[in-house]
Amino acid sequence: MMDAQKNSTDKQQVAATDDCLNSDSVHRDVSPAVVRMAASQAEHRAAHRHSMIAAAAYRRAEGRGFTPGHELDDWLNAELEVEAAERLSVLCPNDAITPAEQAAWAGASLLRQAGSS
Repeated sequence: MMDAQKNSTDKQQVAATDDCLNSDSVHRDVSPAVVRMAASQAEHRAAHRHSMIAAAAYRRAEGRGFTPGHELDDWLNAELEVEAAERLSVLCPNDAITPAEQAAWAGASLLRQAGSS
């Protein structure tokens, strides 16, 4: 199911990139190489985001002993967790968050989630 979601997202990004490349709204002064580079960077960010969500969903499943039937909830909550972390990094761009701090934040998020279930 997660692969289907990723494939759907990938297809949407490719379609959006194609629309952009074929659009009259693309500034004539922007070279195709710059557009391709931007598209490549967007693909890289999307792949990185997907792997972060997958890792967070795995941690959630692991935290509840991999009990079946909660996979979609794990994925959706992991998406929210990653989105929150992305917002935090946008709000505090000069304050580098170390991987240890990210892990602690994610762990606290899991504890809050477990306490509310």
